[in-house]
Amino acid sequence: MIKILKNKERKFLNFEQVLYTQLPYEKSENLEEILFEKSCEDLNITENLNYQMSYILEENLAHIFLTLSENIDFKCDDIFAQALLFSAYKSDENICFVHFDENITCACFYQNQIFKNYKIIPNFSLKKIANQDIQDSFENVVFGQGRLEILLQKYKIKHIVFINDKFNFSKFCKEKLNAHCSLLDKSIYPELLKNIQLQKSANFIKHSPSRLNLWQKSIFIFLISFMATLIPSFFKVYDAYKFNQEKELLQTSLSQLNLQEQNLSIAIVKKEKQVQENENLLNDYKDIFKNLNEHISFNSPLENIYQLSKLLQEYNVKINNLNIHSHKIYIQAEQSSTLEKLLSEIHLSPNFILKKKEIKNKIYHIELELRQ
Repeated sequence: MIKILKNKERKFLNFEQVLYTQLPYEKSENLEEILFEKSCEDLNITENLNYQMSYILEENLAHIFLTLSENIDFKCDDIFAQALLFSAYKSDENICFVHFDENITCACFYQNQIFKNYKIIPNFSLKKIANQDIQDSFENVVFGQGRLEILLQKYKIKHIVFINDKFNFSKFCKEKLNAHCSLLDKSIYPELLKNIQLQKSANFIKHSPSRLNLWQKSIFIFLISFMATLIPSFFKVYDAYKFNQEKELLQTSLSQLNLQEQNLSIAIVKKEKQVQENENLLNDYKDIFKNLNEHISFNSPLENIYQLSKLLQEYNVKINNLNIHSHKIYIQAEQSSTLEKLLSEIHLSPNFILKKKEIKNKIYHIELELRQ
């Protein structure tokens, strides 16, 4: 009998789809279950039933990768984490692979083609770099928060390979770290995926025998029979469930309409209050200009006073009293942050001299003098 071998269908999960951690371990019959529970705890995952795991083992250290089940195409033969593809890159050097993407940048550390660590570099995606000072961003990643220099020293890296390096980070590393740097195109990934050879546990797809033993068949037949007896009851329950769902949906819609009505009423009240405040403010400024007309002298620099009135209006300052005598202006106004900003601008103005500023009972008493 001739056995026909088919080509394996392989895929990899990109860096954004995979979570990574490393944990010490001891040999155990339930090692996989133990690693899964501990890695979920380490990564603060509570809904662990939604996740799939792959891992590779070193002596006393497990490298663990987790991804949501929805990311797995179970029709495939093999699915690996992207960080593990570089194990197919032929080299006897200690290499750091730095992969740039629009939303994430990662560094993968290898010693003689053996995976050692994987790190997401924070705030260093292509989008982030484009909106930052490039030199400062590079310095921070290598010598600051990114800790890249420390990791390169830890794993004795002498060769850094950059993938999709659009901002010439490789040149910076070559100058600052005195390391051998080279570039790779993203098109290399399919070839690496084709040649990758790893432990079975590194595969997100768990292969199991297709044949069922007698005990398993008995259980399967029992479950089918039991479910068949539940079908009539299921349809009755389903009709009641559907009715309750429609009723709940109508109640939810009604509640949303009532909430929208309440929000609209609140908005109308706020608008009416704002209109009233604007009318009061307009009346205040009418009084100010009336006061100006009554007290201003023909010798006063009208242009400067006009500029002052514009500033008062611009900063929305509520004036209690305003008097003008010759080249001096006396203002009484309620204390506010906008008034403080106005005084700061007046202090720098070429048209006015701030002669006096006092606060009595939360009322500013201000004396200005027009510059000659």
